[in-house]
Amino acid sequence: MGCGASAHAAAPGRASPPSSLERRGGPPQAGQGGAEQLASIHLRLDELWAPLLDSVEARLSGAEDSRASWDSLTPRGLVELLFEASGALGAARWAGACETEALLALLLEQWSRRLESAVCAEPASGAPPEADWVNSSLRRLLALLGVAFFRVVSVEDEPSIRAKLACLGELEARLGLQPRLLSAALGPQGKALLLYVDACVVADSRFRLPCERATALWDTFALWSDSPHRVSPHGSARSLGSAKLYPQFRSRDGGLEHGEGHGPRKEYFALIGEHLARGGDGRPALLPYDGSHRQHWFDGSLEQSAETEALLRCSGWLLAQAACNRCTVEILLPTLLFAALCAEPGVRPFAPSLDALAGLDPQAAASVRAVLRMGRREFEEMAALEGLAGLGREQYAERARERLAGGGEGGWQLKALREGFQAVLPPAMLRGIGISPTQLCAIVCGEPESHDRRLRDVFRVVEDAALAGCPPLREALWAVLDGWTEEEKRRLLAFCTGSDRWPQPGTAVLSVQLPFAPMGRREEAAMALMMPQAHTCDNVLELPNYYLALAASRGEEAGAGPPSPGFAAELRSLIHDRFSTAVSHCACYGLDDLGGAGPAAAAVAARRAAEQLGSGFQADRDDEPSASQWSTSLDSETVELALAEASGGAPVERGDASLAARPSSEEEDGEEVTLLELEMLASELEELELG
Repeated sequence: MGCGASAHAAAPGRASPPSSLERRGGPPQAGQGGAEQLASIHLRLDELWAPLLDSVEARLSGAEDSRASWDSLTPRGLVELLFEASGALGAARWAGACETEALLALLLEQWSRRLESAVCAEPASGAPPEADWVNSSLRRLLALLGVAFFRVVSVEDEPSIRAKLACLGELEARLGLQPRLLSAALGPQGKALLLYVDACVVADSRFRLPCERATALWDTFALWSDSPHRVSPHGSARSLGSAKLYPQFRSRDGGLEHGEGHGPRKEYFALIGEHLARGGDGRPALLPYDGSHRQHWFDGSLEQSAETEALLRCSGWLLAQAACNRCTVEILLPTLLFAALCAEPGVRPFAPSLDALAGLDPQAAASVRAVLRMGRREFEEMAALEGLAGLGREQYAERARERLAGGGEGGWQLKALREGFQAVLPPAMLRGIGISPTQLCAIVCGEPESHDRRLRDVFRVVEDAALAGCPPLREALWAVLDGWTEEEKRRLLAFCTGSDRWPQPGTAVLSVQLPFAPMGRREEAAMALMMPQAHTCDNVLELPNYYLALAASRGEEAGAGPPSPGFAAELRSLIHDRFSTAVSHCACYGLDDLGGAGPAAAAVAARRAAEQLGSGFQADRDDEPSASQWSTSLDSETVELALAEASGGAPVERGDASLAARPSSEEEDGEEVTLLELEMLASELEELELG
């Protein structure tokens, strides 16, 4: 559809006020400069897009209809909400579409010039920082698209990706959102979404990876070497493009844990980063940390072999697959490495200058500069001593740069790593989205995080009706979690999502639910002993209604009026204790396993432990819990040792939490576990076995 004569035509039934640019005398022109032009473009884009996004987000937060809920938002639902907010009804094109395209084209012109030097990790002198290109409103838009289109990371089959591409095509045609133009206004997270789509269009497949946590990289290498994903020398592979990885971690007894979704996937890629940076199980790191240069780089002393080259290709393949799986490796690798991974012979060659390499190894760069200043005779004598007689000065410097940047003579380490990476994300794909080395680094490694955040400020939190309808519980829950320390919040993040890293604000949904329906006062009271549970694949947090539980245990009626200060304080204490125990003991994935023996064995272990630890435990189950049962408590170390002894030393898994014998020096030693909780644990496990 064409833009027509005016870029400011009003939408049906709406007036279009003069823009800030019109009041200043018109939009910025191509060639006008730098930071001032960027600021003018962003100002107008925000005027166009912020009202639309405010309207859509208000609808989603209000959840007035089936399309408007964060946790059930579909691509089609979001597209319709955007069209309604813009007034682009029927087949009409939004009045601001043409102006959006024109403004983005100006951004792209400047961004393309910026990328010319970015491959060498050397931005042009005086150029604005990359963050100045990012438009806040369009960043919000891409966060919305991520929630609606790719909230669940799974294999994109052809019908699925075609349907999503059709929705994106409608946004391009009617709202002016051409991907190539749009990319100029996006930061790493927005471009990661476009890259994810492009990689899935090429191909997408499933790759199951049973592995040990301690040897994840090398276990993957063994499986990868015999798979269609293996990348041969020169970068060819039978299976190109994206592959969704489904790791399954081995438990302590050699069996497989039950989780294999996005939570384990995020943990897996963090382990891959750790193994690349630090090695593991007696194996050396491929990208060790050089303390003198304060960054990770290739080990120049690593012996070249066919197996090591193949391992480097596998590692490059995994770095690229992190982007295709919407994960990060959680280590900070140098931008120069990603400049090399973006390089494209004949188009964007990797030719780092000595200034760029000086950030990697200042002493080596200074030595090369000294060689370039040598007189002819002095240089020839030095070259002869090194067995390089006949080599010109510039050729010598080029070989030195190659050795420094590439990890050894001939740059074999960098070459192998790049072959694996570019088999998944070829340079032309990166160039089409306008990804800079700095942005690619953030996409693969993760962006810097701020601290002292609240879950509700970062996640799109969706509370179910039961929680929203219980103000005392809701207020106590958020008072506790908002007040936690950064370390406690990180544990909670890992418990709910599988990673202790904060997502970018607005890009992830967290559902908080009260799924348990107790029958009678006894079951209500017993909920006080239950732990919260989490489903890391979908970022779902489940908790019992601790408000009802506490009221029942105190013999009070819930909802009879606002809770007293004492009741509210006890409720917050209960929530803190249960959540703290759950997030501190979360050690593995699975709901109904005890060392591979099943819930029946776990139930026996729990009941034996209870019998060893106290009497008076065999009360009639039809009776209300006695005061002694509620108050009798033991320190967690005693309980855990008894559980471990009763179960042969294996951990007892409960939900996502694992209770196991721990050294007395650990922080959890002050916690208490009631005997009734052990009874509840045994009963729940018996029910699982019967079910």
